Amino acid sequence: MRKKTLVLMFVGILAVSLIVSAFTLGDKQNTVEMKVFHMKLPIARDKASVIPDIHSKEELLLFVRENKKRLYSLKDGEVVSATITFSRPLSKEEVLELLGSNVKILAVRYKSYPEGIGQLPYPMEVNESKELMLLEKDLRQNFGEEFKLIEGFISTKVVAPKEELIRISKSRDVFDVNIGPKATLDGYGVKYVTIEDVWWKYEKYILKAENR
Repeated sequence: MRKKTLVLMFVGILAVSLIVSAFTLGDKQNTVEMKVFHMKLPIARDKASVIPDIHSKEELLLFVRENKKRLYSLKDGEVVSATITFSRPLSKEEVLELLGSNVKILAVRYKSYPEGIGQLPYPMEVNESKELMLLEKDLRQNFGEEFKLIEGFISTKVVAPKEELIRISKSRDVFDVNIGPKATLDGYGVKYVTIEDVWWKYEKYILKAENR
């Protein structure tokens, strides 16, 4: 089991590294690390990461409510980067229907079955990609024939106007919409932001807790 977990962790890490390589913070000597309301903010020059720092269900729910307040406080028509965490794994078709045509998708994060998480840039050809099919076939040698590389999509990184993000946030298929602490980041002159989703925390403190 440990071997299987390590193999899938490697796949997930490799997929993530490909999409975030352009946002690498670089020289640690030029990095400022801050904490803002359950978020860690490593900031280097004009790049930053927003990393959820959550340790309980109560903190998670407060985090989601605070994110909603920040979203509603945007100016009408303001276009921002955001990371949307879904409340369940969605199919490609469900994701596209939910987001609509006025939202620019940068990347999607997926859940494998029975375990594992990875990330893909967008656009992607999930069903038609020969590379993904070959990877899934190889992984089945370690995980068994029931293994599925992409069970469903659990989050997405997007660029969209305030009104679209509010519409999306009201869906029962959406758990969180995070635009990050925009005022703080703007104050540091940040131009490129990578916002991590909260699926790990959502799964740990809500989904698994409900199934105990």
